[in-house]
Amino acid sequence: MALRATQKNHKTKNEDIAPWLNFLSDILIKQAEKAKKLIEKEQPEKLLSEKQTEIYQLLEKGGTLSVLEIDKALRGKIPQATIKQSLSRLLELKLLERLGQGRATRYRNRKI
Repeated sequence: MALRATQKNHKTKNEDIAPWLNFLSDILIKQAEKAKKLIEKEQPEKLLSEKQTEIYQLLEKGGTLSVLEIDKALRGKIPQATIKQSLSRLLELKLLERLGQGRATRYRNRKI
């Protein structure tokens, strides 16, 4: 309905995109609130993408893994750049912790 209201006066002197912007911002606010509730319930795992979940499950088993070890375990299904991005996201959500720096960096599950 918001889109129709916006399109009704499209390319006229009375063009008004406010209904569409209001609808879009309301949806974004609702989604942000849902994400916040998931994080507050200590279930940030539900916010993960499929690839992030796959990497997280490798580390759920215990032990520590490097980026190269994760790549080998996944048999090259996920590019190393994506693995690194996923690890950053998992660190941000406090699901993993980083051990070491540089080439010797390893990751492990925080819950263990």
